Amino acid sequence: MKAAFWYALLLSTALLAGCGQKGAANSASPTTPATSASLPPQQTARADPFASVVMKNNTPDIALKSWWALIDAKDRFYSKRCDQPEAPAFVKYRDEILTGDTKDFFTRNQTSCAADTYGREIDEVKVESDSRATIFATIKNTTPLPQDVHLSDSDERSRSTGERYKYVLERSSTQEGWKVSQVFSHNDYASAGEPEWRLEYDPNYVNAHSYVIGNQ
Repeated sequence: MKAAFWYALLLSTALLAGCGQKGAANSASPTTPATSASLPPQQTARADPFASVVMKNNTPDIALKSWWALIDAKDRFYSKRCDQPEAPAFVKYRDEILTGDTKDFFTRNQTSCAADTYGREIDEVKVESDSRATIFATIKNTTPLPQDVHLSDSDERSRSTGERYKYVLERSSTQEGWKVSQVFSHNDYASAGEPEWRLEYDPNYVNAHSYVIGNQ
């Protein structure tokens, strides 16, 4: 499940970032960017990825675009904490214990800290009632590729066609704004008996620690 993978990834990233930056994180907040107020706009955006985020939800599609802006800012927030030199001790011991392809991988293929970019297109908005709406969208990964990267046929198709998502939005009354209630990704390879749409953020999901995640 995608949500489970990202939960584990974000948890590990947050733990690593928190070790050396807990004090810095507590010194400012998105609503009071005192440390970046005097910076140029482009530097302000880098200092505080949430500075340009504005939550609007007067219509279902505007509410969804606000959610997309928020998760893009979240990705930029975590990518900032990735952009640090590797621990010297790790590099030292790595060079002593690795050789061949594994060593070449770590020395030549440094992980990019830039946040991925996405192209999102709303395909259909269905307002089902005063309190519920469903939006279908297509999302493509538009991150620029390094010059020496050659995609497989399947990866090329994925980048060109994107993935389909379905969003359910709700509001308690006509005086309230719309909010994202459920997010589904399309299961292109669903077999008999499997749902066509997979719930991305399942509140009943329990991490059973059954999978191997990360570098091994």
